[in-house]
Amino acid sequence: MNLLIVDDNSTNLKLLKYTLESEGHKVWEAADGLEALKTLERQKNIDCVVTDVLMPHMDGYMLTYTLHKQPATSSLPVIIYSATYDSAVDEKLSYDVGAFEFIKKPAPAKDILAAVLKAVKEKKSGPKKDATLPGELEVMKEYSAALIQKLEEKNNELVKRTEELTNTI
Repeated sequence: MNLLIVDDNSTNLKLLKYTLESEGHKVWEAADGLEALKTLERQKNIDCVVTDVLMPHMDGYMLTYTLHKQPATSSLPVIIYSATYDSAVDEKLSYDVGAFEFIKKPAPAKDILAAVLKAVKEKKSGPKKDATLPGELEVMKEYSAALIQKLEEKNNELVKRTEELTNTI
């Protein structure tokens, strides 16, 4: 199979690439969603995309949503593989933007490989029966809410860390 993995962390890219290539798959890499879209323009034979969520320029949610809105890539299965966005709300949003599967990092290689194989097999047998995406406005509201939630969590962490550092001075 021909796979595209998208992650801004070079270590994650190397590990996942090695895992997939060791199983005989051809793997292309991209550091963010915009780079992934450019790769997909050049490589028309990609069978599945495995993407992180939190990346610069274009995150995994927007990449997935964009792929499913474009006729040329609308049936391309996308697996979201994330460590930062790992709540039930994040998982729901992953499916709402069109992800085939949602996997939390770190996951055993066998789980990633199984998801890729299942995604490609189901793609070849036709679209999923529940493949309709929610309306764009609804998805964008969910997307914004997820981003705001993560920003609030990070802000709270920074406030707490600042207080801890201030108290040690």
